[in-house]
Amino acid sequence: MEPQTGARARAAIVYRIVPHYRVAFYNGLSGFLARRGVDLTVFGGQARPDEAFQESGHEVAGHVFARNLYLHGMIYYQPLFRRLRDYDLVVVEQANSALLNALLFARRALGGGPRLALWGHGDDLQQQAPARWRRGMKRFLSRRADHWFAYTDSVKGIVERMGYPADRITVVQNAIDVSAVTEVCAGLDDAGRASARRRLGLDDAPTAVFCARLTEGKGLPFLVEACERARSRVPGLQLAVVGNGPLEGWLREQAATRPWIRMLGARYGRDKAEVLAVSHVFLLPSFVGLSILDAFAAGLPVVTADFHNHSPEVDYLEHRRNGLFVPADPDFYADAVAAVLGDAALRADLGRGALATARLRTVDAMAANFGGGILQALERAGRFNPTPAAGWPLHG
Repeated sequence: MEPQTGARARAAIVYRIVPHYRVAFYNGLSGFLARRGVDLTVFGGQARPDEAFQESGHEVAGHVFARNLYLHGMIYYQPLFRRLRDYDLVVVEQANSALLNALLFARRALGGGPRLALWGHGDDLQQQAPARWRRGMKRFLSRRADHWFAYTDSVKGIVERMGYPADRITVVQNAIDVSAVTEVCAGLDDAGRASARRRLGLDDAPTAVFCARLTEGKGLPFLVEACERARSRVPGLQLAVVGNGPLEGWLREQAATRPWIRMLGARYGRDKAEVLAVSHVFLLPSFVGLSILDAFAAGLPVVTADFHNHSPEVDYLEHRRNGLFVPADPDFYADAVAAVLGDAALRADLGRGALATARLRTVDAMAANFGGGILQALERAGRFNPTPAAGWPLHG
């Protein structure tokens, strides 16, 4: 493609849905690119009826709603094939369930359409033994992308091991907006925390918090058993549970005979931040994901276990710096919880490490990283000429 002078470059991101936790990122990315002569369109559709995600595309600058046509379970199609042909770069989710991807890559192989980039995990990280065909399809398309956006450093390693060129991989350091957590925690003194605990029905006692969807795979039976054992060493230990989901009924049954389990329901924004502000440790034994940054923003050490099913954001946990990573055994996990709650000096050290990580892994930094990768891909395509005025590749 020949460079086009004078015309603004056009980039698109196509994702199944735009959840609320991506709004700040997309708006930051749009602004970053607009200041450098690139117009960004974000395409996203509606969630499945059985999902808890609220579609938030209307809050994103440059968003275009693209209705998802669900064919079977997670498999879906977005009718954007023709609409995307005039973009200079299209970033799509690395997902076998997105049928549009196959058509876009086929057109690209035939020499037509925009350059294509993938954004994803690199592999099925949360499945113990992904189906061979699924893994094979992911690798087949992954090696044919013009650029790659890796969630974290470990994902970059996965993509490189597929044989993909390292100089065409951008590590975005996946993040979310944690400003509400930071503001609430900074604004509460001891009296404010005591008042918040009373409103939440929590005792003035060592408090662990679990904050995530209550689903299979989150290790809830493991968590209850480990906390039961930890209570023998930490008198008065209470577990605050924030979230809802399919296992909520089961967990309420456990709480009926274990009054130290406090069910607080789904909470968002400042309401969620208030629970984190009055807690002492964040427990997420399985499926660690972006919620780790909420914990770190609150200065909470995170304790997780080696279930081999974590999302890429587990990269942010550094053992004995901002949390503890222990074997997937309830005794080991109970010992770790008791160690954090029973040792004020250790808890303070880990809390400082957590805050330091939160200051580094911000949504603004993610937008700048992602934007830099888009500019790099456009430059390779002859659609972006870096100049000092453009600020490439500096954050901003």
